[in-house]
Amino acid sequence: MRTISDISYTQNRDILSKVKCWLNENGLIKKMVHRVLVPKNQAEPRWFVRPFINPFFHNVHRSARLKRSARLDVFPFNYFEVGAGSTIEDYTVVNNGVGEVIVGENARLGVGSVVMGPVEIGNNTITGQNCLITGLDHNFHEYGTPIKDQGVTTNPTHIGKGSFIGANVSILPGVFIGDNVVIGAGSVVTKDVPNNHMAVGNPARIVKKYCKEVGEWVRL
Repeated sequence: MRTISDISYTQNRDILSKVKCWLNENGLIKKMVHRVLVPKNQAEPRWFVRPFINPFFHNVHRSARLKRSARLDVFPFNYFEVGAGSTIEDYTVVNNGVGEVIVGENARLGVGSVVMGPVEIGNNTITGQNCLITGLDHNFHEYGTPIKDQGVTTNPTHIGKGSFIGANVSILPGVFIGDNVVIGAGSVVTKDVPNNHMAVGNPARIVKKYCKEVGEWVRL
């Protein structure tokens, strides 16, 4: 639940959306702004962006813990939020360059994980080490053109509340994972997983469902 102090961030998010629309309609100005914020051929912002610009647009709760070695490639032109009590562990990379990243309350991103927006992670969800959660994919359909020059497509990825994502899991663009879901270690998730289910494997498939009547996971 948002507090009164969070209202300004909601307003900033709306303003940010309007500014993005205006920039998209003014290509030259958009290029100039991008060059000011991002070095040429790089995916991380310039040194001054994080301490001096981002705080006016983003909402990182004062009780959230962002470990010093975490790499936050976070820009002001897409929203970034970390809820109360959440932790972004060491050596984790978060990038909102092509889509917003929202991490709920009391969540944890495990050591060495990578989150590429657009991604939303619900309250009380935790990930193991070295997970990839992405809403971004590179285009590769133009034969003869380097893939790095073909641009990207985005499809928001969602993880619900109270879920557990095991170590070394990859969650691909457009996947919707529900509440109270378990994803086994090493899985590659390419399809949606509904509430209260367990999925494992590559590609991941649903193998169990939590049965409230008997209070345990039941094999399907």
